[in-house]
Formats: sequence, structure tokens, C-alpha cells
Amino acid sequence: MPSHLIHCKLSRELFGKSYYMLHRAIDSGYIFKGGKHRNYFLHDSFSAMIIAQNLYPNDEKAVAAAQFHLELDELCSSNPVLHDYLEKWAKLKVKKKRKSKKRKEVASLPPEFRHFLKDLKTMSEICRLAERLS
Repeated sequence: MPSHLIHCKLSRELFGKSYYMLHRAIDSGYIFKGGKHRNYFLHDSFSAMIIAQNLYPNDEKAVAAAQFHLELDELCSSNPVLHDYLEKWAKLKVKKKRKSKKRKEVASLPPEFRHFLKDLKTMSEICRLAERLS
């Protein structure tokens, strides 16, 4: 399961904001149920959309970030190698940011992975729109 750090760093990379309150709210059930919180707490599209609209009113990117949160959880659960890669990437990005506050040099994603995330974001948006239509 992706950490809060992974969710925030990828949201900043894809949507321009970290949406940290959104990710905290969606994963708030982790305190009570651990990894099983997805079965009981706020891990469905409708709940995530409502949380995003309440925390970030008039921000469509927040709704997309909430949907992306759910997709990323599923993806990292089914692919531990991807999870490990994202964890290392996010920690490296934090270290570089702390190391040089004056320079804007941060760890960047490889182009193939950036295209993969862009496609995943597009698929997430399509799923969200399809649910609205049905």
C-alpha cells in the first residue's frame, strides 16, 4: 500500500498540488483497521469524490486526485515492485529537496514512467466520468 508520502509527491507531480488533506482523509481508517481499512472506510469512488469536493471546493483536480489515489492503491497492491520503486523515488525527492533548498533541483521521473502515470491519470478520469454518466 502506498504511503502518504507517495500519494502527496505523485499528486504534486501530476496535479500541481499535494492534496495532503485529501489523502489523509481517504486513508483515515488505517488507524483503526490497518491494511483492511479499504474494505470499510472511504475507499470507493463516491466517498472519495465527496471528500475531495468538501476539502477543496471548486477544484476539479482534487476529484481527479482522489480517483487517482484509489487507482494507485490498487496498482501498488497488485505490483510490489512498482510500490518499492515509488517509495524510493519519493524518499529521494524529499532528500534532494532538503539538501538544496536554494536550488530547485529535484529527482525527476524517467520519461517512460511519466508517460505511464499520464496514461493512468487519463484512465482514472475516464472511470470517474463513466461513473457520473451511469
